[in-house]
Amino acid sequence: MTSFLKIPERVHQGLLLITALAEAYDSKETISLESVAEWEGVSQGYLEQIVSRLRQAGLVKGKRGKSGGYRLIHDPARLTLRQVIEALEGPVELVNCTAAGGCDRKGDCSNADVWRVVQDEMLHLFDSLTIEEVMDLSRHEGE
Repeated sequence: MTSFLKIPERVHQGLLLITALAEAYDSKETISLESVAEWEGVSQGYLEQIVSRLRQAGLVKGKRGKSGGYRLIHDPARLTLRQVIEALEGPVELVNCTAAGGCDRKGDCSNADVWRVVQDEMLHLFDSLTIEEVMDLSRHEGE
């Protein structure tokens, strides 16, 4: 049976890329996409698509040339999971009634409040979880 709610692959791979860049944040080093692709076992072309969105959102900066690569612009202790998700996929909206425009049944749907509560809780978690905390969780995974 497949899951009804699945994190998009772009978000999963994007978070792997962001955490790799976050590891080098203090040193201000750039990391090549080739290196990240090798470490994570994902295609470099796919990472280029991801980094393009992250760059447009102002989360990463690129440097050309032989010693080029990418680096994280924001402190991982201040960058949130929600910022990364929204840079890659846009606003988080579980169902139409939680979207800005709403749906045709606005004001006449018994489920609207349920989905709004679920979305609010999820967004609260995404807002409160920083990339630094994501990295800490990853480090303690095997313990």
